[in-house]
Amino acid sequence: DNPLETTIEELREVIGYLRQEKGLIETKLEVSSKEIVRHQLQAEQCLRARDEAQALLRIEMEKKSSPITKEQYQHQLHQLEQLSVIKESNTTLRNKLEEAQSKIVQLEKKLQEDSL
Repeated sequence: DNPLETTIEELREVIGYLRQEKGLIETKLEVSSKEIVRHQLQAEQCLRARDEAQALLRIEMEKKSSPITKEQYQHQLHQLEQLSVIKESNTTLRNKLEEAQSKIVQLEKKLQEDSL
């Protein structure tokens, strides 16, 4: 048993061990790479699901926060028409009141003149 041969044999064993370790590490790297791809796909799916949920939420919020329904619009339009009629009526009544007050003033003056 030559010490040189022993050293060479030991080195061969170390090289064999390192090759085995290299194979194991390469396998682990491949598995890890596949897991990374799988996790990236899951993350993309989650992002798409989040975007879809946000879009649906936005649509629902727009539906609920829409200014008014058709029925509410019709009701408000009717109220607006009534308001216009009331304004016209008030204007007419004010004009008649002014005329009546003016006539009262004239009649009071005439009454005072006649009483003298």
